[in-house]
Amino acid sequence: RSFRMISEDRRPSAAPATQVIAPAQPPPPPVEDDPLQTENFDPAKFINDKLKNVRMGDEARKLQSIRGDLSSTNQACGEMLKNNVFQNFQQFIDAAKEISHVEQEVYQLSALLTEQRTLIESLMQMTTDDKASIHTASSSSTFNSAANTMQQLLAKIDGIAPILNSMKPSEKVLMHGEVTLLDPDTKQRRQRSYLVLLPDRLLVAAQTPPNKFSFESSFNLNSIAAVNVKDRESGGGDSAGLVMKLLVFPDQRYYRADTVRVKQQWLDDIEAAKRAQLREGGLQRQATIRGRRRTVKEVAGSLSGLPSIRDSMLEEDEQQQEVDESLLAYLAELPAELDVCLAHKNLDQAVEIICEWKEQRGIDAAVDTQMALREIQVVKLLSDSVRLPVGGGHGGPKAMTRARIMLASLGRGTYAVDLYLQRRSTMLRNAYKDVTVTEEPLTHVRALCALYSTAAADTLNEFGTQPEHFCQVLQFCSKEMSTLLTLVRKHVIEVVPTMGILSRTWKILAKVCDDMTAFGAQLTFEMHRLLTPAVSEALEDNFAQLIHTFRLRVEEERWRGTTVESEAALARLCEEFSDLDLRVDWAISGPTSLHISNHILEASRQALSLAVDLAGLRSSPLGGQCDDYMQQVWTELLSCLTGVENAPESHAYSTNFVLTQVLPACQGVYYYEGEEPLTRLLEEQFPELLQFVLPTKEESEEEEEEVASC
Repeated sequence: RSFRMISEDRRPSAAPATQVIAPAQPPPPPVEDDPLQTENFDPAKFINDKLKNVRMGDEARKLQSIRGDLSSTNQACGEMLKNNVFQNFQQFIDAAKEISHVEQEVYQLSALLTEQRTLIESLMQMTTDDKASIHTASSSSTFNSAANTMQQLLAKIDGIAPILNSMKPSEKVLMHGEVTLLDPDTKQRRQRSYLVLLPDRLLVAAQTPPNKFSFESSFNLNSIAAVNVKDRESGGGDSAGLVMKLLVFPDQRYYRADTVRVKQQWLDDIEAAKRAQLREGGLQRQATIRGRRRTVKEVAGSLSGLPSIRDSMLEEDEQQQEVDESLLAYLAELPAELDVCLAHKNLDQAVEIICEWKEQRGIDAAVDTQMALREIQVVKLLSDSVRLPVGGGHGGPKAMTRARIMLASLGRGTYAVDLYLQRRSTMLRNAYKDVTVTEEPLTHVRALCALYSTAAADTLNEFGTQPEHFCQVLQFCSKEMSTLLTLVRKHVIEVVPTMGILSRTWKILAKVCDDMTAFGAQLTFEMHRLLTPAVSEALEDNFAQLIHTFRLRVEEERWRGTTVESEAALARLCEEFSDLDLRVDWAISGPTSLHISNHILEASRQALSLAVDLAGLRSSPLGGQCDDYMQQVWTELLSCLTGVENAPESHAYSTNFVLTQVLPACQGVYYYEGEEPLTRLLEEQFPELLQFVLPTKEESEEEEEEVASC
């Protein structure tokens, strides 16, 4: 069966020598798999039905075929089940995200509907005659809603009036509501509290006896953080999924909301308010810095535009002093502004401040020292974002790429690329460890090559527009190619060093190198340098065993015809050679015998198999070694056919079979079109065998028909 599979892949007359292996595809499930899915499946009946119409002697072969089909079905079902599990898990994550978004949108829709209802009620209360008031209904409704909220809070909370009255007209209450304060240790109820979220602070009020609340404390949003509490930390029971934690340095408070939606709304609104406050502070800081820089430049420009000859020295000194004072004041504030950005993890703004400082470096030595220390801190934070694994608060691939770009803007582009490539290398090697070594070595090789090709192609595409870093990327691809070849050598070449596995493994790796060449990375030389010695040694060991087998057959050859057990066995033998594009039916001497020697039949199979396996390696640096192997095999085989005294009839049939069928088939499979080294070997070293090159029965019949037609 193995020779039949090889012959189907390599027909000497139908496909070139470079198309031995078809692309890997998952094994398809058998067509007749309906009985396997029934509840009352009977294995014995299933096997009997399969063997009902099988000829005598074919039972073992049919059972092996059924076993192979069932194994393919089992493997395909396992792969399908694994893919379904991963797909369902990803769908579950996506559905959870969509549900969260839908809850937020439903809440926003509810708020909009409430506002619209209030607006409609206000419009209905107005007189239809006063049309002017209709145009101000929306703004009046919004003002009334805010005023109603203020009045509600003033009536409900004692001591909150000074804070609400000091709010700006543009500010409003973002959210307010009652929650339950829990004990930090036991998670038991302590008291009811009232929270009020403003644009810049969070107000907390405690409940007093007559169902009112008393103002307790106020926290700046920059000094607090709202965190969700998991079910196992919330104490279970009625508090499951309803508790949030408010981090107020150095303490922490646990609050239980009435519903999950309210808790999530508190978390989202507090986070949104903090982001808005941070964004507003950044805009104000940028406006202040740009204003001061503009002032410095204007003063410097006015100084340069003054006619130095006609101006007095006093006025020039005053202008220069004003420039220096403004610039020094601007530089003195940069360290504090950078500290604020680092405290809020705003690395984008921190990098921008450092770039602005570098434009004025050297003016103030004290500021330069402080900024240099902070730059080292920023570089360390960005390096951690690139180097540390995904998760643990270090961001994902987008954060890693953004950090690499920011490092490049600080003049550390090469360092950033090195960190990034080290990270990709670690990820790729961890992926290699997850690949299971199976009994199918070629499947293992394809899995490793797929991981390498994906990682290398992604990296080459990402840096395709950055030629200054292509040398580092090429070094990364070469290093990972070395790792890939080491794994292939340890897990495949040194474990299963057969001719067929070696040839197909080489073709798979050569295809990977061709793909990398299309992306601009020529790594074929690396494959030849690292893999050729191991493959050459494995080929030498295999060929030594093959030559030893040939010589044993020569010693045991008695030139007797082949005899099989039955006519069915003879038919199977003819069919097997027919699958190899070799015909032996013309040499049948009886119901169960052939004129061709059994040793010659086996040697022919081995010679053709060797030609098929070595054909995939002929275009490699091992081509010369493979040519020598073909010459040695055929020298041994032709030597076996010479020097036979009183040769029986089976010798003539065997020699004719080898010279007219096996030799042309091997020559067509291994050598390129037009090359005939085996024919020259026969003519130059074994001319006495040319007399046995007789036409077959079919050729004789064709000649007779041609003569008769003439």
